Amino acid sequence: MRAQKPKGSVVYNRSRATWNYLFMESGKRKSRKLGTLPDLPTKADAIRKAEVLKRERRLVAGRSVPTVAQLVEGYKAERMPKAGFRIYASSRDRSRLSAQIEWP
Repeated sequence: MRAQKPKGSVVYNRSRATWNYLFMESGKRKSRKLGTLPDLPTKADAIRKAEVLKRERRLVAGRSVPTVAQLVEGYKAERMPKAGFRIYASSRDRSRLSAQIEWP
């Protein structure tokens, strides 16, 4: 599954006099404070600062590398049988995995 291009919007909060960047992350709405009105007098300034945050989020999303434990769990879930005749082979495979990989 590919990571989506970061999207979001820049809004001004009148009650707090701040510029905020609103976006979705893992299905939840998130917001980051960009700055106050004296710091960012125009919306264009706030958008430029939001672009920096978008770039950082894109870099972090691109660097998500699975750990060995995640790879092993994925292998167990996809490839190892859960019942039937092959259950004995899966216990053999589990013991081989635990022998080859040192767990902390």
